[in-house]
Amino acid sequence: MNEIVTSDDMAASREVRTGFLSGPGFVDKPVRYSVVNGIALYQGCIDMGPVEEVEAAAARLRPGEPADVGQPPSQVLGIGLPSDSDMLWPNGVVPFVVDAGLPNQARVTQAIAHIHDNTGIRFVARGSQANYVRFVRNPGESWSSSPIGMRGGEQLIRLSDGATMGTTVHECLHSLGILHEQSRCDRDQFVTINYGNIQSGFESNFDRFCDGFTDYFDYDYDSIMHYGPTAFGVNGATTIVPKRPGVTIGQRNGLSFGDRVTIAHMYARFTGRGHTGVFRAGSGKHALWVNASWDSFAAKWQEWAAEGLRLIDINVRRVGNELRYSGVWTAGTGGYALWANASWDSFKAKWQEWAGQGLRLVDLHVLRVGNEDRYSGVWRAGTGGYALWVNASWDSFKAKWQEWAGQGLRLVDINVHEVGGQARYSGVWLAGSGGYGLWANASWDSFKAKWQEWAGQGLRLVDMNVHQSGGDNRYSGVWLAGTDAYYLWANVPWESFRARWQQQSANGLRLVDYEFTEPAAADSLDFTGSPAEAAVALPAGVGGLFDGETLVDLSDTAAADGTPMATDGAGGAETGAPTPAAATTGDGMGGMAGGTAEQPVAAAADGDGGLVTDSSQQRVTLTVAGLGGTNGVDHPANGVDHPAKAVRKAKAAKH
Repeated sequence: MNEIVTSDDMAASREVRTGFLSGPGFVDKPVRYSVVNGIALYQGCIDMGPVEEVEAAAARLRPGEPADVGQPPSQVLGIGLPSDSDMLWPNGVVPFVVDAGLPNQARVTQAIAHIHDNTGIRFVARGSQANYVRFVRNPGESWSSSPIGMRGGEQLIRLSDGATMGTTVHECLHSLGILHEQSRCDRDQFVTINYGNIQSGFESNFDRFCDGFTDYFDYDYDSIMHYGPTAFGVNGATTIVPKRPGVTIGQRNGLSFGDRVTIAHMYARFTGRGHTGVFRAGSGKHALWVNASWDSFAAKWQEWAAEGLRLIDINVRRVGNELRYSGVWTAGTGGYALWANASWDSFKAKWQEWAGQGLRLVDLHVLRVGNEDRYSGVWRAGTGGYALWVNASWDSFKAKWQEWAGQGLRLVDINVHEVGGQARYSGVWLAGSGGYGLWANASWDSFKAKWQEWAGQGLRLVDMNVHQSGGDNRYSGVWLAGTDAYYLWANVPWESFRARWQQQSANGLRLVDYEFTEPAAADSLDFTGSPAEAAVALPAGVGGLFDGETLVDLSDTAAADGTPMATDGAGGAETGAPTPAAATTGDGMGGMAGGTAEQPVAAAADGDGGLVTDSSQQRVTLTVAGLGGTNGVDHPANGVDHPAKAVRKAKAAKH
């Protein structure tokens, strides 16, 4: 008789067979499973399906091939499906049905609410969707189970009568694509498995899994997906011992911080999270520093200035109560300045003051913090007319773009952020001539089409902004006359972006604009007291100085696959991964270096959601498809400036 043993709401038997975890986008992996009531049960609660189907699939996949589960490959893997897997639920939406015969249905309601409160995943009542989960009773049994990921069609989450809300969350995470924490390939560095204390014949429940899953973070003892310390132990003996003193394992109270950010990363391509960069032809040294605290960022700004680099682009993001800074540097000389996290009055004063010292604002970032906008900007040496228009409705912004173009100014930088559900536009203008273009608040398809179309008309994308509206990414861009090589790499994981940055450098291209898109679920994650780098899977301050051949300060990790397109105007996009922002208490930080005194140049003015060619100056009217319209007061700033607690200036680099 096949003896079935239960432990911690899991089950296993001494009838152990070998089959494959398989599916679209999933590396087939031989695993040992238990036969429990005709079900192939892997690691106690992962439902592989009916035994006869698993055996048939095994014969079809690897006929006659012996299964080798004793020697895993050498690479480190982890606990979640790859972020590009076809077994993830599209858009992070899981249709579900609760079977009428399931007792205590409140535990399902509570589990779903807990997942909604802590992640971007959404369980929705099933309508006509073909793929869905059904919560059903596992009658007469003391174990629960779920498949891994979206398997196709109806898939069952079986709950024992004694299963708690925490157990229900655990099984839901299996359906989302997460494996048990202690099955990670690197687990022996963090826990000791006491095989002598495991009930004979049940050792397969402690196999490691070393193919097909991705390790998103460090080992998480607190994960809701971790076995308890006595799982499948002889008379309750300890089978798993953490190597870190003082930690506990096996909690079923709720999602850990690691569980939450793992889900955020797995489903990042559906929530619009990722890195985006605009590249143009260039040469010489260049640098990128992302996800840095203010102190780290300011230090790099000073250090690299002494090496002949100038900051040209800044991006600021918030995680909880922390600000994280990212920037792009290219080779340059002359005066420069930086003023960050400032109120509008503070920022405007610096803009006016530094204009009189021969500096021009070249890049602007606006971040909504609480009920006010905070402004960060980059200045470079320059002369000629200039203009700044912030926090405007689309109609107001477009009117200024048109008006100031006729005064010899060109829009060089755009920032879009939402206030009260309305898009607000800010821009920087400098003296210029030649053709120009603006396309705002567009879908990716619309934006990419304009990028391709206008490239053929002698325009080059010089600045880009990505913001989220209603959970969707919206793209805005600025084009100026140019005939040089160009490239666009959008919404990709950091590994893919970093690799592309290096690769395009060797191709004679330089990054000129960097964007990071927040995950749609960012606001649901309380990162207070947790390092911001953990929230985005990046170290605090990562990047480096690159001369086109020799890389400094960058780890040599593999690049994620992407969808690159040639630089002839065929754009590429990949959905993907992160970079947010340490809270600065000062009202405006930064400094100015190398400026030369001259008379202030009065703000002249600029531009339309359309294209103007310099040869005829005839305006080409384009449809407003892809152009965002908002109402509201055209006022330079919204919100009340909080009193400044301190003012911090970065020291001017000596030359």
